[in-house]
Amino acid sequence: MKEQVGHPYTLLPDDMMQIAAGGYADQGTLCGSLGACASIINLVTIDKDKTHTKLAAELINWYGQQSFPSTKFDAIATQKKQVQTVPNSPLCHVSVSGWMMEAGTSYPDKGRKDRCAKVAAEVAYHTVEILNDYTAGTYK
Repeated sequence: MKEQVGHPYTLLPDDMMQIAAGGYADQGTLCGSLGACASIINLVTIDKDKTHTKLAAELINWYGQQSFPSTKFDAIATQKKQVQTVPNSPLCHVSVSGWMMEAGTSYPDKGRKDRCAKVAAEVAYHTVEILNDYTAGTYK
């Protein structure tokens, strides 16, 4: 956005969303990828009709129903074909702990880190899909 659109995106620091890691300040609340992507949706679509709220809600609801992590990013991941679970919640601690129990692993495990990286990539990817549909006028 900084390069293609310029101002006001040039004012946003690159590390602005670091606080979202670990479910915001390592507290396991909202999945950090959801909060970061919802912030982008807000920046791009805010209007009097609350389009930003509708699109962010769609993203959050989608997240809770997805089987994560998919194999979409296995080609660039260190852990391939990981156990998949449906979080049924947008909360980081629910999503991660359910996956860890199913995978038989712990929080510091490299597999968990890879899983969360893939989930973040999937959330960013779906955000772009939502925004592309919105921009094309095909979002429902």
